[in-house]
Amino acid sequence: MDNNGSNITSDFNSEPDWPLVIRDAIFFIIGFAGNVCLIFIALRYKSMRTVPNYLITNLAVVDLVFICLFLPTEILNALNLNLSRYDFFKSEAHCTFYRYIMNVFVVVSIFTLTALSIDRYLAVSKPLACRSLRSGRRRLCAVLLGIVLIWSAAFVISIPVIMVTKLTNEGKCLPRRHSEVYRDFMYASIVIILLIPTTIISTSYCCTAKNLLKSNSLLESQNAVQVSPRQRRQRLRLAIAIVVIVVVFVSTWTLYYSLEVLFWIDGGVHYLDEKWQIYPAVNVFNSIANTMIRINSVINPIILFVVSSAHRRHFKSAFCSCFPGRTNDDRKQWMQLYKNASITVHSSLESETRRSRADNSRLTVDHEV
Repeated sequence: MDNNGSNITSDFNSEPDWPLVIRDAIFFIIGFAGNVCLIFIALRYKSMRTVPNYLITNLAVVDLVFICLFLPTEILNALNLNLSRYDFFKSEAHCTFYRYIMNVFVVVSIFTLTALSIDRYLAVSKPLACRSLRSGRRRLCAVLLGIVLIWSAAFVISIPVIMVTKLTNEGKCLPRRHSEVYRDFMYASIVIILLIPTTIISTSYCCTAKNLLKSNSLLESQNAVQVSPRQRRQRLRLAIAIVVIVVVFVSTWTLYYSLEVLFWIDGGVHYLDEKWQIYPAVNVFNSIANTMIRINSVINPIILFVVSSAHRRHFKSAFCSCFPGRTNDDRKQWMQLYKNASITVHSSLESETRRSRADNSRLTVDHEV
């Protein structure tokens, strides 16, 4: 979702922009590795199969696919490869698909973050109401249904992108900023993708913070099961991680949509127009917005591994065999093996004891006879 659009027909004779190539390559490596680790940990460890971790995994899938589709294209453009040799890359279909799917990923991300904030509020404030959805098959069905609804809504909401996208004569994939349809779509996007979700997220976390600070023991007034200090710290850390992710996301797309509003008000000015000389600061903000879009797709795993002790512990267990210690899942497996072995040994000893007693009884009878 580069503000500059996708340069479909780069000049084959021009020199590669190596700083951009290196920047995007670094973002690609970090984002790919981090999001793959998050997905692997969620699938590998049973203790990580919770409602928030399902949603975080959905977010990681979105970021991973976004990185794999977006950054390679930008790297090829920065290398100034002649992509126009391939019919698909210079087609209107590629242009439309590219911007449509990027918008889908943005909508899925913000809706997933909204669902995460609501889940954190329910976990802290209404545990009894959602308790039945937090165990077993019902939990999995509820989360999967929510994720399917999020993706379905994203595909529907992004349909107008098809009508407001064009491929210019210069090979630029850009929105039709001069059209009234684009204006309506842009303002609707600001409301649906930015304002409403941000309001819900802010309200949810304010209520969550209020409940966390209300008493030393969570849910005390509801006569519910007391939450241990360790569980409370884990919930608080996860909430902090999600808040940081939300702040980064909202900051990124607020800047993006602010630039879109500016360009529409300015009469649909093109990015390569001479007006760049009139507004040099806008070019700086445009570069910042493009960089923040990349950061937004790679920062989530870093935040979670820094803030969440559970994610760090499972990461060490899965990828760093040199670190001592085992996860709770590993401990449970070993305890189960130990228990089974103890039962087997105990049963064997009892059998041996019974056989010995039987033999002694027979010897006694024979002696008496």
